[in-house]
Amino acid sequence: MPTAAGAPKYSDLVTMPGEQGPPTPPAAGDTGIPTPAPAPKSRRGLLVGLVVVIVVFLLAVAGTAIVVALNNAGSTSFAVNSCVKQDGDSAKKASCSDGDSFQIVSKVDKPESCSDASQPYIVLQHKGQKDEVLCLRPANQK
Repeated sequence: MPTAAGAPKYSDLVTMPGEQGPPTPPAAGDTGIPTPAPAPKSRRGLLVGLVVVIVVFLLAVAGTAIVVALNNAGSTSFAVNSCVKQDGDSAKKASCSDGDSFQIVSKVDKPESCSDASQPYIVLQHKGQKDEVLCLRPANQK
């Protein structure tokens, strides 16, 4: 079988096991000199990034704790049998000997639950919690 001029022969294209094939030309830009293994990467950048993330997280937690503490600092809890008096739109602790003070008889969930519907009550609103109703009677009344 005649071959076309310049076309490779079949035997040039096939390499049998154990035979060495034709040498492959070096790739473009390849000098044929083996390149050394890359130097190990520094972990300094990873450590710095990790420290920054931890610091930001701790600052966020601290900021949240401060905001929650400040929000709860204004809320007052009153004990049953203690006395209060009106201070604008809110109640403040008072001495039971004050003429205009009221004694807390009970704490309930809604005003209708107070034992004496004719007596005053205070509704304390707490952020994120249920309202608290303080059932009152005049402190000088026994």
